[in-house]
Amino acid sequence: MQNLTAEKPKPSIKVCGVPILLRNFLILKKLGFDVAVVAGYKSEIIKELLKGEEVEFVHNDNIDRGNAYSVLCAEKILKNENVFVVLMGDHIFSEEFLTAVRDFALSEESSAAAHSPRMTAIVCDSDAALDIEEATKIRTEDGSVADIGKNIPDWTYIDTGAFICTPHVFNILERAFSKKEKVEWSEIVREARMKTHKINAFWADIDTVEDLKNAENEILKSLVKPEDGIISKYLNRKISLRISKWLCSYDISPNVITSISFILSIISAFFFMSHAFIPYSYVMGGIIAQISSVIDGVDGEIARLKMRTTGFGGFYDSVLDRYADVFILSAILFAASYHFTHHLSHHEMLINISLFIAALTGASLVSYTASKFGEIYRDKIEKHEGIFRFIPAKRDERIFIIFVCAIFAEFNTVFFRIAFIAIAVSTNLRTLCRLFVARSEKLGRLQKQRHEI
Repeated sequence: MQNLTAEKPKPSIKVCGVPILLRNFLILKKLGFDVAVVAGYKSEIIKELLKGEEVEFVHNDNIDRGNAYSVLCAEKILKNENVFVVLMGDHIFSEEFLTAVRDFALSEESSAAAHSPRMTAIVCDSDAALDIEEATKIRTEDGSVADIGKNIPDWTYIDTGAFICTPHVFNILERAFSKKEKVEWSEIVREARMKTHKINAFWADIDTVEDLKNAENEILKSLVKPEDGIISKYLNRKISLRISKWLCSYDISPNVITSISFILSIISAFFFMSHAFIPYSYVMGGIIAQISSVIDGVDGEIARLKMRTTGFGGFYDSVLDRYADVFILSAILFAASYHFTHHLSHHEMLINISLFIAALTGASLVSYTASKFGEIYRDKIEKHEGIFRFIPAKRDERIFIIFVCAIFAEFNTVFFRIAFIAIAVSTNLRTLCRLFVARSEKLGRLQKQRHEI
């Protein structure tokens, strides 16, 4: 990492396009933390990273006194807090990790009225993603830190670089610095006999280029949603994550990517309607539709990677997806009917239109029921669907059905009718199953509990 940190401090190194410190800050801000940053080495770069943000800066005027001195520098703004969290600036923490830290810190603060809370070192078990040799270990005795360091025998846990402290830590710091000039934070942890609390969510200490790559891979893996459809999980994400990893180095808005996906859907619809004068237009339309489906996942990935998620972005994506569905399905209706222009009976036309309406209605209801369920029950409906979630009705699955049927439609346009049937059956069936799920007593109780809260 020496080449990377020669001109800038380690917290300013970008992971998936976002500096470590800024990523942590934005998560902490989202979770309701008030943030103070102690900066010493090249502090002007640190201040520039957080320019315009609500953060209190403290200057460490003597970085040679050890990293414990940075905490002592913040005494003035932290001494009146019952409980506060200390985080290492060169560590990257996931939202899941920091949420668990916040919840534990709040529980410790609430207990302060009854007794003085003990300080806590947040630890984790050993993990395949960690470089055990380089990791800081903790050995505990009777639930408290007995020793901490990289080369201690019979260690119990891995130190995560997160600590829950009380103002008493400043007394320990002052005593330590009264005895010697340089004090490391590990000495304070040991002297305070901090207790330990285990959190096994993702975090990383960025010391090497390999650590940086591992952290990026872990962040990318976290973008896979539990509610992803089958095609998204096993096909689209494998492609979209590679695209997102490449794009995150550039300053591109997620809404621009949403617009590109929508434009591709319009182009797909154009090809479905152009078979009379463009050879293999059905195949081209199917391929472009599938590409648009892959790109449709990139906008959200970039937004989460670069900490740029907004309510408007999600709304904009949802609206354009519905327009794209209408354009593509309408174009397929045209294609299915055009082949029989000279001898299509009223009966066959009625079948095509009826299937189109059923498919379009089902596609809209799958999206609507997911959104409405979240609004009413404040939970993801996919968590409650059980085996029903395997019904291929989500947008990635519908587009894949269209992609496959479009290839075979080059030989016989009856496959467009098959696509309509498959989408109509799967989407409306899943909608009915969601009605059953929402009607269940379990969710009735869930709704009642949340209204009481």
